[in-house]
Amino acid sequence: MNANADIEMVRPSGLSALPPEFDSAVAWAAWLYYVDQLNQSDVAKVMNVSRASVVHYLQEARESGLVAVQVDHDAFARTLTSRRLMEKFGLRGAAVIPDLDPNDADRRIGEAAGRLLASMVDPGDTIGVAWGKTVLAAARSIPRLRHDRNLTVVQLSGSSIGTSDFSPEFCTSLMANRLVARCINLLAPAIVSTDELHDELMQEPMLVNQFRMIRAAGKVIFGIGDVGPESTYA
Repeated sequence: MNANADIEMVRPSGLSALPPEFDSAVAWAAWLYYVDQLNQSDVAKVMNVSRASVVHYLQEARESGLVAVQVDHDAFARTLTSRRLMEKFGLRGAAVIPDLDPNDADRRIGEAAGRLLASMVDPGDTIGVAWGKTVLAAARSIPRLRHDRNLTVVQLSGSSIGTSDFSPEFCTSLMANRLVARCINLLAPAIVSTDELHDELMQEPMLVNQFRMIRAAGKVIFGIGDVGPESTYA
């Protein structure tokens, strides 16, 4: 005996007349739920049956093959990787992006980071910003806020002699602009020639205040740098 016949034998007496395009209550319920996207309670009202009957119909639709649920295995693989990263490093969250074009990885990672940061920002936050290709991509991807939320963006890294378009100053300024935030740039070189010069600079009142702002940052965005021959500081 087929699944449709089984259902017809046990269907509630109050079931509304089947529309001519459906040959069973199972098919009708599946269409209302999966195609018309009604919730189970609304499906029950349309069919004039109990919600329990709808649950039974939908189960029959899946078991008989009338409805096939397809899973994106790549998405679930990313979810599994995320959870493993969280467990290994004690993280509260980890976003893993699809492994598509490796030449476009910086932009895609940055876009994901930008969306994530935008969802995490709270009024009054102080946000520390480093620099790099992915940080710049994140800054460019953040939806521009419409209202001032009393945010402060502080530069985490000193300046370098590089001519890249993802300098610490630019990344910080762009991030502040997108977030309608106060921008605090770190007005000092990232690397100095002597220990003595480092010690002198760290005693300057302006830098003391800037490092105080850095330590106050509740959220920080940075990229994982390259330690190979392509490193900016190599």
